[in-house]
Amino acid sequence: MSERESNTENKTCPACFNKIDRRATKCPYCQSYQGVRRVAAFVAAIGGVLLLLTLILGAFFMEFGALRQLFHDDTNYADQVTIQSSKMFLGPTPAYEPEDGKVISVVGRLTNDSPRVLSFIRMRIEVKDGEDQLVDSFEGTISGPLNPSDSTTFRVDSHNRVHLPESDYRTHIINVRQATAGS
Repeated sequence: MSERESNTENKTCPACFNKIDRRATKCPYCQSYQGVRRVAAFVAAIGGVLLLLTLILGAFFMEFGALRQLFHDDTNYADQVTIQSSKMFLGPTPAYEPEDGKVISVVGRLTNDSPRVLSFIRMRIEVKDGEDQLVDSFEGTISGPLNPSDSTTFRVDSHNRVHLPESDYRTHIINVRQATAGS
C-alpha cells in the first residue's frame, strides 16, 4: 500500500492526534466523536451547561430578585381566616417560675377560608375588663401550612405579666392581622 492510499484511508483524530480510519465516527483511542457527531456532542454539552446556569440564575432571581415579585403572593388573607372558638386563661408563665407571676394565654380553633395554603397567621389579642375597657393586648403567630377549608388549634401566650386583679381580665377579642400564603 502506497503512502498516498494510506492517507486517504486514515485521518488524524482532532482530540488525541492518533491515526484512525477515516470512516470512524468515534476514536478507538480516546473515545471522542468525529465529524458531525463531535459537533453534536459539543453542542449538547454546551446546551446542558447553559440550561444549568439558567436554572441557577433563575433560582437566584426567584429568591432575591425581581422575578420573586412576579411569583410571590403578598396578598393578605386575614379577612378569610375565621376564629371558630377561643378561651382565655390566666396562668403561670410558659417557663414556670413562681416569682414571674401569671400571664394570659388564649387557646382556640381557626379555619382557613381562603383559596390558598396559608403559611403564616398573625393575630392580635385585646383583653378587656367588665366595662369593655382595654386592659392588655399582645400578638402571636401561627406557622402553617394550613390548607384551604382546614381547621387547626392555636395557643397564644402574652409576654406581659398580669398587672391587675384577675377579675379585671374578663373578655378578649382576636383580630387576625395578617395571613399569608406560602411561597
